[in-house]
Amino acid sequence: MSIDNVFLAELLDRAEQNDAEAQYELGEAYYKGEGVEKDWVEAVRWYKLSAEQGYAPAQHRLGYCYNLGEGIEQSYEESVRYYRLSAEQGYAPAQNGLGYCYGFGLGVEKDYQKAFELYSLAAEQGFDKALHNLGYFYSNGLYVEQDLAMAARYYALSAEKGHPPAQCNLGNCYYYGRGVEQNFTEAARWYTLSEWRGSITG
Repeated sequence: MSIDNVFLAELLDRAEQNDAEAQYELGEAYYKGEGVEKDWVEAVRWYKLSAEQGYAPAQHRLGYCYNLGEGIEQSYEESVRYYRLSAEQGYAPAQNGLGYCYGFGLGVEKDYQKAFELYSLAAEQGFDKALHNLGYFYSNGLYVEQDLAMAARYYALSAEKGHPPAQCNLGNCYYYGRGVEQNFTEAARWYTLSEWRGSITG
């Protein structure tokens, strides 16, 4: 839903008064192009102002922008730094993002144990992407012993929250009978629910 002009004006006023939450929300508006023309550079500017005040969602989003090089020069090291600041406040998306960096060695030395621990912290809060990532770790035996039943369980928890990659991977589990009893009907149901058609087969 687009942000209307009145709300945007009020948001800008609050942001200019150094309201960290408003600065973050204004950054989101620019990032997504809601009520304003999409502008990642401007989004990052507001995220930074908010992050400097210790606002966890802004720190996470800034880490995300650094990770992908959106609105700012890509830097995995800076991505890790901001993810960590946010994760230390218990913010689940940042815990997952930092776990992803450890899992792939982006800005830090690859460490599957740390990745698993961070995914677990985020998953305990019900974060869909972290639940999916735990499923991937169990499916592939990364840090933990391979356990296809546990993989299917975590994929299902994530899929039920509407995460498309998890829905696709759960469909794979049912199609190939990996960790669950083979069931083509269930496979088709999850494939249909998922709009994601990537190559991860987890």
